[in-house]
Amino acid sequence: MPFAHVDQSTSSATGVAGIEMSALYALNAETSIPALALAADVMLPVGALGAEAAYGTLKAIMTRTLPALRIHANAQVTVGPTVDDADENVGASDASRWLAGIAIDKTFPLRSLLVSIESFAEKPIREGSALEWNAGAGVRMQLAPRWALDGGVGRRLTGDDQVWYVTLGSAYALGIPW
Repeated sequence: MPFAHVDQSTSSATGVAGIEMSALYALNAETSIPALALAADVMLPVGALGAEAAYGTLKAIMTRTLPALRIHANAQVTVGPTVDDADENVGASDASRWLAGIAIDKTFPLRSLLVSIESFAEKPIREGSALEWNAGAGVRMQLAPRWALDGGVGRRLTGDDQVWYVTLGSAYALGIPW
C-alpha cells in the first residue's frame, strides 16, 4: 500500500495512493540460461491520493549470476487510462505506460545484505509527457527467511520533472504449497 506526500506551492497532502497486489511466477531456476520470471500487478483506486481507475501491469524479469555480481533486466507495460495534467492523484500520475531497465547487485550473504545500482527508462502514463531516464542505488536487508526491508535513493535524470526520490519498503513472502 503506497503512501505519498505531495508538496505543491499552494497546498500539500499526505495519504494512501492506492493498493497494489502482485503475483510472480518463476519460469525456471538459473542454470546455463538466465532465470526468467513473469509478474502481474494491479493498482486499485483506493485512498485520497489514489488513481481514479484501476491499472494492470505485466512484467518480464531476467536474472543472470556472475562470479562477482548479479545482473537483472526488467521490462513492463501498464494498461489503464492516460492521466491528463489536471489530475492530481499521485496513484496514477506516478505510473509508467512502459518501463525497461537494468540493475546490478552485489550480495553479502553472511550479513544478509544486498547492495544494488539501477538505471531505467520509462514513458510516464501522463498525457504528453517525455521519456524519462532514471538512476538509483539501494540496499536490502534480509531479516528472516521470508521478510526483507529495503531502501534506496535515486534521481530522475531527464523528463518533465527531474527530482530526487527516496524509497523505503518491506516485503513478506508467502508461498503456495504446490
